[in-house]
Amino acid sequence: MRKRTTYRAVQIKDVKVEKLKEVVEGQAVTLAVDGAKEVPLAAVMKSPDDVILTMKWNQPSEMEEVVELLGRLGARELQVAMEATGTYGDALRAHLWAAGIEVYRVSSKRVHDLAEVHDGVPSRHDAKSAAIIGKLHMEGRSERWPMRSALQRDAVAAVKLMGMYEEQLQRGKGQLEALLARHWPELGSLLKLGSTTQLGLLKTYGSAQAIAANAKAAGALIRKLGRGKHSQEKVAAVLEAAKQSKHVEPTEIERLLIKEHCAEMDRTRRLEALARARVHKILGHEPAVRRMAQVVGKTTAAVLYALMGDPSAYENLPQYIKSLGLNLKETSSGKKKGAVHITKRGPSTPRQYLYLAAMRAVKDCEVVRAWFERKQGRDGGKGKGGKALVAIMRKLAAALWHVARGAAFDVRKLYNVQALGLADGP
Repeated sequence: MRKRTTYRAVQIKDVKVEKLKEVVEGQAVTLAVDGAKEVPLAAVMKSPDDVILTMKWNQPSEMEEVVELLGRLGARELQVAMEATGTYGDALRAHLWAAGIEVYRVSSKRVHDLAEVHDGVPSRHDAKSAAIIGKLHMEGRSERWPMRSALQRDAVAAVKLMGMYEEQLQRGKGQLEALLARHWPELGSLLKLGSTTQLGLLKTYGSAQAIAANAKAAGALIRKLGRGKHSQEKVAAVLEAAKQSKHVEPTEIERLLIKEHCAEMDRTRRLEALARARVHKILGHEPAVRRMAQVVGKTTAAVLYALMGDPSAYENLPQYIKSLGLNLKETSSGKKKGAVHITKRGPSTPRQYLYLAAMRAVKDCEVVRAWFERKQGRDGGKGKGGKALVAIMRKLAAALWHVARGAAFDVRKLYNVQALGLADGP
């Protein structure tokens, strides 16, 4: 392959449209776009190794000029290829589809890996990336990239909103744990961290001393917040802990901090519950989500469907495993045998939910628990269950792919129950 020596880009207002039209009219043309926040670049190409012109424009003020220019070229077939990074290219993509121009997506990993092979130079810059994007597309290594429907966009937004509140809650729990360790260390063993009762009690009183001073009212509040779940002994234990606590007495402002922190956590907890209900409302009617829920639960099924799409849309199981970043990679050389890890490609959120689903499966299912303990033993004993959980995640992903196609879920199909001594199943 010849080495390219220049990647000069022309401003769109300086493009000689008629001259370009003479070169591409009546032919199949690709516009390969390297997206950017302010100045995207695009290569006009007729073949994988032939860049006719590289142009650039200001985003978003000149975006419509790009679409108009493409409409004037008179190409027999016109396609646009874009790198799948961020959201900077979404506005252009929407305008292209609205104009009837098909858009294709090229993997960022492939663009990165081809940088040195492309022209013998390891450097990376926007014009070169555009040429590589076009090359990959014209060699068939891209996929059609339509705009999501309103329902799909709502589903993704709802999942992200739920995730935002979950993240805030987790961060708040860590901060609350630190506050309690100083100002009321006994409470953590009596009321679950971040529970409705704990948050309601603390946002009302703010300190063990204030609760001890208002024991009767505080006890009534605990019973009300617990809705009958807390025994009289539990209520008495909390009040006694407030009275006998070995703590650092908070100052008035520190007490205010505890009250406001718990009030904000309680608000966030309610918003998270509403966001979760919204996710279920948007996707709960989808047949694939209902089938997937048999494997991983309603929320995880909805999250995976929203962010990764219907598993049945993937041609084969390895493709679905790969999209989740659960396919394996190894780095070995000579006599050195490298460890095997998952690639972690794609968004991390689906893997986080699958990980939690795997943990629930170990806890709730006898078959999964027996397999996990056996695998854990082979990997070095207790305390090294990470590999076993990842393996369960891969099995759950396999089940999701089959179940989404209409297969009945049976955990015994994922594990050799006879080898586990569980021939009768769970």
